[in-house]
Amino acid sequence: MSGVMVKTGLYGLLRILPGLGQPSAGWGWLLVWTGLGSALLGILLALAQRDLKRLLAYSTVENVGIACLGMGLGV
Repeated sequence: MSGVMVKTGLYGLLRILPGLGQPSAGWGWLLVWTGLGSALLGILLALAQRDLKRLLAYSTVENVGIACLGMGLGV
């Protein structure tokens, strides 16, 4: 359930951004680097986990990072 709540924030961002006009390239690069860092950190931390709940939490961090990376590339 918490994974759905995290992705709801990304959905809200996708709904609001078109209404704000054309964003600058700096915002796109910020999303790319934030997403890339989040995805890599989530992967590395998930690889070292033995606890299933923490593994799923880090997997959610990685998935959100990939989504931010895609949004940044779209901008």
